[in-house]
Amino acid sequence: GKWSEYIPIRLSDTLCVEERLPEGAAGVLINRAHPHRDIYLPVTAVEKSLFDAIDGLRNLGDIASSTLPSAKDPMQLANVREFFERLWLYDQIVFDASGDEVK
Repeated sequence: GKWSEYIPIRLSDTLCVEERLPEGAAGVLINRAHPHRDIYLPVTAVEKSLFDAIDGLRNLGDIASSTLPSAKDPMQLANVREFFERLWLYDQIVFDASGDEVK
């Protein structure tokens, strides 16, 4: 879908904590500039690898296919889309959805 063409951009105040994690989490994402300091997002190892792949240049489709071997699986793609939507809802990323190529 069109969402796979969006380019995620990590916010500069986002930080990934890897200490004292909740069970099953590979990291916890926190936006230090967010007015509500208690908002944080635990991520699994797969989600952390997707988050780590954000470089501000590649779109969601490219990130998914380079990070996940099963990226063509519709269920896997739905999970990827939901994860990036959650990142956006938790103020961890913004999207460049302009469709213009960065030169």
